[in-house]
Amino acid sequence: MASFSQRLGLKPLQKALQLDSVDQELRNDLWTFLSIHFLDQHKAYVPAYDTNQRLLNEEVENAVAALYVRLWRKPMDSIPTFRGESYERAGIRELRDCILQGEWNHVYDALDFLVRVAPKRIQSGLVDALNECLEHDNAGYRFVGDQLVSITESAEIAAIEEALASPSDVAKAHFNRALEFLSDRQKPDYRNSIKESISAVEGVAQSIAGKRGATLNDCLKVIKTVKPIHAAFEQALIKLYAWTSDDGGIRHAIHESKDVITYADAKFMLVTCSAFTSYLWTVAAETNIAPK
Repeated sequence: MASFSQRLGLKPLQKALQLDSVDQELRNDLWTFLSIHFLDQHKAYVPAYDTNQRLLNEEVENAVAALYVRLWRKPMDSIPTFRGESYERAGIRELRDCILQGEWNHVYDALDFLVRVAPKRIQSGLVDALNECLEHDNAGYRFVGDQLVSITESAEIAAIEEALASPSDVAKAHFNRALEFLSDRQKPDYRNSIKESISAVEGVAQSIAGKRGATLNDCLKVIKTVKPIHAAFEQALIKLYAWTSDDGGIRHAIHESKDVITYADAKFMLVTCSAFTSYLWTVAAETNIAPK
């Protein structure tokens, strides 16, 4: 809803895309929602019979400890205590200062890490809340699964999230690695991101076709016996696969490859491969193929 100032044209209706910065309004919102959906899930007083809350308390404490020791490389005795009437709010002052005053990339480092180590039972709610903040303040990043990545179109995010929910643990592992390689701002690895994306497709195709170790081409031949595939569509998939696998392709050593790989290439492959694996699972469901 537009504010009074926005309706009068005194304040912009929408902020500029925040790529290499985090303004104070976004910082405030991120801290508020991190407190509500993560830190406040820890309760100071828990009845002896409430084993679920006691376990959740322990999981939140462990997540914060991991942030201090694994991400920030702090000594063990600097980890904040969660004991006392208000679980020592002053004990998490460093985290608060990081979100409200730290360098923009350090803000995202902390959020990305905490989401990954957050208790699974509260992780999705935390992700939804943080994404709401990021979208509202036009930040250039969103959580996809449990990883913070550069913003993409909503349809692309939906395709990747559906792939991350794949029935295949192998495919999920490949797509998660592809996202990690793609979204590493310090040292992105677009070539290996593409390798992981196409490996996910191979794994799903092999599972559905029942041909472990087979190429995508061989798997498509099996799938075609139960589900006709248009020749042009099939050739498009085969040629895309060839780009990663033939002589000089992505999977070959860098000195052998003829291609310079960019972010756009890697993102395209991640989205395309995500959509293709979802297509394969749908085909399997529609034709009663039992993955092997």
